[in-house]
Amino acid sequence: MTLGEKIFNLRKSLGLSQEELAAILKVSRQAISKWEGNQAKPDLSNIKELARVFNVSLDELFDNKKTTSFSSIEDVVLKRQRFVLGLVLFIAGTVIFCVILLADADSYFYEYRGIFGRIYNDIVYDHNYYTLLQLLLPLILALFGFIIMYKTSDRSKKHDQKD
Repeated sequence: MTLGEKIFNLRKSLGLSQEELAAILKVSRQAISKWEGNQAKPDLSNIKELARVFNVSLDELFDNKKTTSFSSIEDVVLKRQRFVLGLVLFIAGTVIFCVILLADADSYFYEYRGIFGRIYNDIVYDHNYYTLLQLLLPLILALFGFIIMYKTSDRSKKHDQKD
């Protein structure tokens, strides 16, 4: 797509006539017509003004590719909210894991021997596989939070681009 075609398409998408765009840019209608017909090219100051009026970058005006930037403030806010959610889940899972581990190990009568049971006078009591579940769920929560944080960070996008 040529520069003239882009100017024409962007002007039409804003619903402007050649006269209206010419008045905004302080040029003649014939200049706009020549730009759109690829008979002439706008000078640098007019190109900057065209980019401002059409709300596009200079790269978008000259290239067929769109730049990879956030299209609106809502995208930035959503990304930040997802990162904070991941951070909260990670911290909550880690804290719950530590509280369960410390509360289970804090006993005056039992010596803590792993997550499967307690030993008192060399006799194993309370083979509790439920305790394993108690410890795994907060770790899964923390892992899930970490994954959310990683996916919303810029590092994941840089890593994906290398592949």
